[in-house]
Amino acid sequence: MARISLYIKASIIRFFQTIGRYCDLYLSTPYPQRPSFSRTIPSTVGSVPGKFKLLFYTPPGFNIRSKAETYPVLVNFHGGGYTIGHAADDAAVLYLWKYADDLNLDISRTAFSGFSAGGNFCYTAAIRLHEELKQLRANEAIEENQIGKIASTVAFYPAVDMTKSRAERNASNPNMKPIINPIFFKLFSGAYFSPDQDTHSPLLSPGVAPDQLLEDALPDDNVMITCWGDGLLKEGEDFRERLRGLGKRVDGYTVPDVPHGWDKWPSYGKGDMKRDEAYKSAAESLKEFWS
Repeated sequence: MARISLYIKASIIRFFQTIGRYCDLYLSTPYPQRPSFSRTIPSTVGSVPGKFKLLFYTPPGFNIRSKAETYPVLVNFHGGGYTIGHAADDAAVLYLWKYADDLNLDISRTAFSGFSAGGNFCYTAAIRLHEELKQLRANEAIEENQIGKIASTVAFYPAVDMTKSRAERNASNPNMKPIINPIFFKLFSGAYFSPDQDTHSPLLSPGVAPDQLLEDALPDDNVMITCWGDGLLKEGEDFRERLRGLGKRVDGYTVPDVPHGWDKWPSYGKGDMKRDEAYKSAAESLKEFWS
């Protein structure tokens, strides 16, 4: 019954989130690019069989039939408390690397991006990919030319330490600005991990992962954008300094005077200069990492 209750609650929230997503996309500028094409692929890593949809966004002039040019890959992971989102926000890696020739992809220039929970996925997906590749290589189940390189992560206000309670996180930032009712956090936690889940797992809390795993699994070049009024600010900035201590580059900054998820609120045609500046900064770093 508990799982049914979670499903019903999540479905209701997703309905209202769809309305909010519409306002964000179509009542704010600039208007989003529509997906160029999509692919539905089977899940091959998890223990539960299934399939999911990849939406591809390509630059002007892209021609999938032409092999004259290959393109870098940015895999964007959805946010939304791990449970609230849409297919337009999800993507995958091993499939893209396997079919890179068909899709005209330069898999040596693969990057991960994400916001909030998606920012967490930037790091945990890289760690999970690192583990999966070790297993595939050991079993001789993958060709070396199907293995790309994670050139960068671009994480916006990521959650990186699930060992701390929501109250502890909020108390860590005297400038914390609440944006949603605390009851939703219980829903997110209950829907994403089981009651006996080890929150120290690197696949949940990359911020407390062993140094060697972070050195091996995460790229040398990264971007992190945090928020001044966010309960996740301290753990994000602590993680930034930890990665720098391991010799990794972490560009980005703390956006002043904004709460968690500030860039996802509709601007109703007014624009958002802080959002544009943050996105531009991240894009400039990513362009350098891809060069």
